[in-house]
Amino acid sequence: MSVIRSGRKTKTVMAIKIENLGLFIQTCGGGRCPKILINENGDALVQGLSVDDATKKELNVPEGEDVVFVPKSIIQEFMEQNK
Repeated sequence: MSVIRSGRKTKTVMAIKIENLGLFIQTCGGGRCPKILINENGDALVQGLSVDDATKKELNVPEGEDVVFVPKSIIQEFMEQNK
């Protein structure tokens, strides 16, 4: 993980090797849709629609972190596969 400082903003960046990621959950037939990707250590990356700045502020999301919307179907599928 690295921290990038530019002016007054700080951005935390994690470098993950793409070849170490495996598709775990995706409810569409492929392409651009929400998904969960798992790396070789079992850590997850989640792809979804970014929430707006007002929502992030309301949720008190720290700088360097983000929040994405993930459909209920993705969570249900994840729970089903991990019983």
